[in-house]
Amino acid sequence: SLRLDIGYTDSEQTNISTTTTYTNFGITYSHQITQDWGLDVGYNHDRLRKNGTSAHSNTVFVELRRVFEYRP
Repeated sequence: SLRLDIGYTDSEQTNISTTTTYTNFGITYSHQITQDWGLDVGYNHDRLRKNGTSAHSNTVFVELRRVFEYRP
């Protein structure tokens, strides 16, 4: 499966005149290897702007998942 995440937040604190904008974009490919094991591979990009200053980060990830079940 393929998942796409997009987000945008714009906030303003009027008492201290602060404007903050946060945007993010992410894409994830998920593959079910077996019934209990899964694999996710993806990319995330985050950007933060606050009062004219900007910061961003890029993340690439690989995740191996395992489902555990317990039945008493």
